[in-house]
Amino acid sequence: MNNLGFKDDGRKERTLKYKNAINRLYKNNYNNFAIFDNFGTHLLNTNSVDEIIAISDYIFKSQLFNNTSTIYHIDILAFNVSDTEFVNNQIEDYLLND
Repeated sequence: MNNLGFKDDGRKERTLKYKNAINRLYKNNYNNFAIFDNFGTHLLNTNSVDEIIAISDYIFKSQLFNNTSTIYHIDILAFNVSDTEFVNNQIEDYLLND
């Protein structure tokens, strides 16, 4: 969503579509999210759509106000609460063996 930079005229519309898509996932029981930076580093797990949008907004503000960015985008793994243990085990395994 952030790859086109802060001068992208369509960013507001894309942000709204992005938030709507995440809300639809949430409503369909994919209401847990593992967030990774663009380098694959695990940032956090959350069940808050607002936290995801806040991180995305941070990336945009960093590009706009600092004219630089260390995180260019985030990757999100959406999963059902019943898969929490599996996902956490996989993330731990990934981090330990990377």
